[in-house]
Formats: sequence, C-alpha cells, structure tokens
Amino acid sequence: MTVEGTPSHNLFGIKSGKNWRGKVTNIVTTEYIDGQAVKIRDDFRVYPSYFDAVADYVNLLT
Repeated sequence: MTVEGTPSHNLFGIKSGKNWRGKVTNIVTTEYIDGQAVKIRDDFRVYPSYFDAVADYVNLLT
C-alpha cells in the first residue's frame, strides 16, 4: 500500500533506487545489518498494475 492507501502493485519488493523515475512509496521494512534485524524506512517502486510490476521484474532480470 502507498501512503495514500492505494496498492503499490510491487509484488517483488523492489526498491526505487536512484535511477527509478516512477512513483514511490516510503514504508517501514526489515533489513538485516550485521546479522541483526533492523526496522528502517525506505522507498519502494509503485506500479500502475500487477502486469507493469511483472514486466519491470523481467526487465531487471534480463
């Protein structure tokens, strides 16, 4: 879910990164730092649909 309460359609938990030009949502996530679980806020990609999320994921893999 985005901050506005709408779905992000981000099926794969892909972070936005510096090259992402689309919408983002900033949410709490668990990262492991030196073997310890730490809750942090980070930016994740927002897609208009699940199809767009899968297409982007395939693009990242190829």
